[in-house]
Amino acid sequence: MEASTILTTIAAAGLTVTADGDRLMVRPKDRITPEVRDLIRARKAELLALLAEPPATADTDDDWDERAAIAEHDAGLSRGTAETVADACHPAWHGVEPTNWREWFNAEVATRIPAMGMAAAERRAWGIAMDLWHRWHGVKPTPHRCAGCGGRLDGARVFVLPDGAPVHDGERFLRCMGAYGRHWRAQAAAALAALGIMEPEGVTDDH
Repeated sequence: MEASTILTTIAAAGLTVTADGDRLMVRPKDRITPEVRDLIRARKAELLALLAEPPATADTDDDWDERAAIAEHDAGLSRGTAETVADACHPAWHGVEPTNWREWFNAEVATRIPAMGMAAAERRAWGIAMDLWHRWHGVKPTPHRCAGCGGRLDGARVFVLPDGAPVHDGERFLRCMGAYGRHWRAQAAAALAALGIMEPEGVTDDH
């Protein structure tokens, strides 16, 4: 069993695992079963190494959450569309594609559990997975048509997203951004499901 899978399994049982130097702190103590205790002791070194690794993100979770919150509350968008704006507006991702998407996803969740809790960690890792799949495998947009509404961009104000997709700028920006987001997120969600990564409960999206 991968260390990331062990950590997510422990979290699913209502336990929180954090690293304190060379010690693992598991709380609440009264919920630790003998089986869990033995498992943690046997894989302590791997769990410590995993908790010490920073999540493989291009920007921090706080930055992403702040962008999503601004789009949701200030622009009056649904949470799903707001997350689309947050995902699409960060810098391009770098690095290689995961050789095993499911193991990568478990590791992303595991590193976030101590700070965010299980549910929030799964939702954040899901958003990252969606964007990563889209960056590597999503259908490339047509340069002279809006990726959101499909209309021609000749003479129009244009905003080009970090993934290269052009959308109408100005008054039509949020509407076209939202439409584009729903489209690519639906494609990414279907592809991730085929890879064994299902959308976590509590994800509010309007794809």
